[in-house]
Amino acid sequence: PGAGDDAGGAGADEVAETVSAGGAGADDAAETISASRAEAAHDRPPRLGNYRILGCLGSGGMGVVYEAEQISPRRRVALKVIRSGGRVDAFQLKLFQREANSLARLKHPGIAAIYETGQTEEGQQYFAMELAGGVTLDRYLGQTDPLAARTREGLRRRLRLFQQICDAVHYAHQRGVIHRDLKPTNILVQDPETADSSGSLRSREPVVKILDFGLARITDVDGVEATMTSESGRLMGTLAYMSPEQAGGDPDEVDVRTDVYSLGVILYEMLFGERPYDTSQGSLVEALRVIREAAPRAPRELRSGAPRVDADLETICLKALEKEADRRYPSAAALSEDVERFLTSQPILARPPSTVYQLKKLIRRRKGAFAFVSTFLLLLIAFAATMSVMFEQQRRERIRADAERDKAQEINAFLNEMLASVDPQAKGRDVTVREVLDDADRRIETRLADQPEVQASIRSTIGVAYEALGNLERAESQFRAALETRRQLFGEMHLDVAASMNDLAIYLRKTGDLAAAEPHYRRALEIREALLEPDDPMLAESTHNLGAFLHASGKLAEAESYMARAQTIFRKAYGAEHPIVILSLLSLAQVRQERGIYTRAESTYAEAVGLARRVHGAEHPTLGHALNGLGSLQQMMGDYAASVATNREALEVYRIAYGEDHYLFAKSLNNLGLALIGQREYAEAESLLLAALALRRSTLGDDHSDIAITLNNLALLHDDQGDYARAADYFSEALEIRQRHLGPEHPGIAQSLNNLATCLQALGDHAAAESLCHESLAMARNCLRANHPAELNYQRELADMLTERGAQAEAIALYEEMLGKMAEADSPSQFERAMATLGLGTVLARSDRAAEAEAPLRRAVELLAEQLSPGDPGLALAHCRLGNCLLELGRREEADSLLTGWSAAVLDDARTPQARKQEVRDALTRLTRASADRPVGTAP
Repeated sequence: PGAGDDAGGAGADEVAETVSAGGAGADDAAETISASRAEAAHDRPPRLGNYRILGCLGSGGMGVVYEAEQISPRRRVALKVIRSGGRVDAFQLKLFQREANSLARLKHPGIAAIYETGQTEEGQQYFAMELAGGVTLDRYLGQTDPLAARTREGLRRRLRLFQQICDAVHYAHQRGVIHRDLKPTNILVQDPETADSSGSLRSREPVVKILDFGLARITDVDGVEATMTSESGRLMGTLAYMSPEQAGGDPDEVDVRTDVYSLGVILYEMLFGERPYDTSQGSLVEALRVIREAAPRAPRELRSGAPRVDADLETICLKALEKEADRRYPSAAALSEDVERFLTSQPILARPPSTVYQLKKLIRRRKGAFAFVSTFLLLLIAFAATMSVMFEQQRRERIRADAERDKAQEINAFLNEMLASVDPQAKGRDVTVREVLDDADRRIETRLADQPEVQASIRSTIGVAYEALGNLERAESQFRAALETRRQLFGEMHLDVAASMNDLAIYLRKTGDLAAAEPHYRRALEIREALLEPDDPMLAESTHNLGAFLHASGKLAEAESYMARAQTIFRKAYGAEHPIVILSLLSLAQVRQERGIYTRAESTYAEAVGLARRVHGAEHPTLGHALNGLGSLQQMMGDYAASVATNREALEVYRIAYGEDHYLFAKSLNNLGLALIGQREYAEAESLLLAALALRRSTLGDDHSDIAITLNNLALLHDDQGDYARAADYFSEALEIRQRHLGPEHPGIAQSLNNLATCLQALGDHAAAESLCHESLAMARNCLRANHPAELNYQRELADMLTERGAQAEAIALYEEMLGKMAEADSPSQFERAMATLGLGTVLARSDRAAEAEAPLRRAVELLAEQLSPGDPGLALAHCRLGNCLLELGRREEADSLLTGWSAAVLDDARTPQARKQEVRDALTRLTRASADRPVGTAP
């Protein structure tokens, strides 16, 4: 009967963020790390205090960073441990302690948080901190287009990422901490890969985590004294990102502008793909001279492959890189503000705002309005009357930009306040995420009563968080409140309104209210189509989400159209190897699989698997999703050996990525169990499926639609072993759940109807079986594309039932029609082709047309011999039917060989229905009678 797999398509299930050897500065560059990972791994203790060591993330001259599991409270952490023995001096010990003290001051989303400090009984010091996921900034920029600054969208994304770095650095400065070793390898980028369990996408920018405060300076009185005492005459930092005052070795010269300089080097590298200086040549003395005296290379002097950027960006970079600290931006916030002014086409503050310059910025913001104006008219506009208009417009734009900045600051302040509001020590226990969200929800009305726009943004964020926790009722109230506020503020045609509609649509789909979700999906897409450029990623998001909704609704042809369009936009906007491209590929592959376009689905899955390996590596959940989808398709195509191998790999990826108590691990257990049924590995299959069912019930509840998938597969398992009564119970329960959750014309219901029909047929309830089979076939023809493999399968099942009832003419017509459709279908299953051919031969033989029956029966035997093992009862039954046909044609010797050689495999198999066994017994009886009637002397 029909498959019950969990196809792993595009983000059809939630995707966790990347986990790499990040956390706690484990990816430091060669300048600051000397010890090898092998050495650290060799010395790795099995346990350290309250922590179980899981692996080594990295090591340096004075310490090792481990991935560990904290026993109580139970969580994964990065554990930084100072080396034991005589390899650490007093100065290095002070640096280690200072890093812990610095992190203890900082609670910011962009800085890896510290949890606990301590030391072992032997005196070995350590601290535990957030295990930050992601890849280092240099690797992230390499994974995306290294010259992404050539495109408007690529430049915007890089600058927004840089602003996040500035925001986290400025936060640290405000709390008296100067990092002093900012560089791409100390900055992690976490790409959110925002596909949720419904397959929908939400626009989210990548986020950063700043690591390794080992060289940080604490600027309060006690901190300064300790710093000066321990650092006098020492060179602190990484050469390529070191400020001139750091290169001088005088700690009195170091202040927040030192980090501003390092940010300037990072910005230069993000924009041009190179550093402003070459410190790798010559001696250390020469490198220090370059840092203190040489002017940064002008971008136009870089290699020809470097992208050209706006002169304003060059000015911003060069101001941050000024040799004299007084000439730099006074803070990281000021640097970020100038980047914001560039992004919003405002005059930057790094140059005097001359009249001509301000006029150029106005024209850039209003290209359409000025496109027809001649040079002569532009000169006239420069006079006094028009200048007043220009300055008024400029004032309004500045107010808008300031409002946007104030809004962002308010949101950030509220979120920081939210995180700091619940004191674990006061409560005497760890505070849950739910408690933090509930507290934030209570604060919104009073804290932001006069800021409705900020209020709506935060409600959207909290709604997504509630949704992720499974508290859908609280999520709905947040989404609806945000949508209503934005409608009142902006009207209907606004991008924020579209974002809220998208959030609400995803929620409604998750709760199964498909009718209510559809208009929100479509309206969000209409708004974005009207307001955005054709290649904007937000437009791709809405296009994908509508496609995912149509997929869930069973409208597969329309869904494929939207998925393919979204895939094209994503590739154009992000490049071919962006994580979101992989997710959209998986969505497209799954739709093609369900449409029965197996060849195109297989190539799409294969592309996604290859990209996931290349972009994410061998242990990333996205690779697990891609493998799950490919394994599902291989199972549907009858390649069970390949499906088992693929699903085993997927299961191991999920085990590493999620652990064994996650609902996605249940999905992988389910798919491997189904593939093993095809291999007749029943014991292992049942063990996996029961484990999947228990895990799904515990994580999703007893009435979730995914429960029906595993129930269906357990039914298939028992059906395949001949336990039809137990199989019918499982099939019935699965059908009831699907009828409650899926639309009346959904392919999943047609599948369940057909599965139950075949089971009832084996139990002898022919009337009920035939009625259900007619219903499933009609539903499949209505909701699936023409000649879909599922439709052909249901048609064959109905023809088999008609044959059993003796309605040979109807059965022959169905078999012949089906074989004709298979000749036109895309990669039809060879097993299904064999079974249809066997059915046609069987009904022809029973219609006294044995001469016509021989050819299809022989062809069926050939096809099944390629698909089944030699002892399979299905193959044996095909041989027996061919033998019975030959007996009818008077060819007793051939009939005798086939029937006596293959009948035992049918009669001794507990799975074979009694009707099939009786068919073989009757053939053997006819053979015996024919042999008894043979004239004396005739060869047997």
